[in-house]
Amino acid sequence: MASIDRIQERFGRDHRDLNAQKGDLAAWSYELIRREGIYESLEEVSVTLDVNSAGRADLPCNIYRLLEVGYDSCANCNAPKYTRMETCLYMKDSNIGKVRIKALVYKTDDEGYPYIDDIMEDACYWYCLSKILQDAHMKGHLPEGQYTRIKHELSAACAAARSSFRGVTRNDLQGIVDNLSAMVVTRNRR
Repeated sequence: MASIDRIQERFGRDHRDLNAQKGDLAAWSYELIRREGIYESLEEVSVTLDVNSAGRADLPCNIYRLLEVGYDSCANCNAPKYTRMETCLYMKDSNIGKVRIKALVYKTDDEGYPYIDDIMEDACYWYCLSKILQDAHMKGHLPEGQYTRIKHELSAACAAARSSFRGVTRNDLQGIVDNLSAMVVTRNRR
């Protein structure tokens, strides 16, 4: 798994004069993931959640899909009744105390930014570089052929990633990228 930090560090080594903000790099990377349709960094987890006196259980912020909800203390009991909201569950019985969920979640770094698949790291780097240098290219401030080389490297990196990709459906991918983008917006507001 590649973190946005790894891409940002590469910019620091290769292009010290370019200002590459982590939030921008993340947003551009998820833009490319949407365009190319490549994302495999979900994992299934089982987590116990506290249920407050109002019957609310807050979901992890990196959740993609809720798979199962059960009682924490009773594996063979029927599933508790609940209503799912965007960021929480409201239990019909507020006296439950704890629930156990199984879910697909995005793997995140220590700051909460979702990881990028290793197969997409080079492609994301070249895409971010093309976005940063796009204005200079449009104004004619780049040497002849430099932007073309960047676009060539991007195409080659995307082709390499596509050849290594195992696949998710297009519908799943749209939801995944929407959630990744929302996570970046949320991180940048803090």
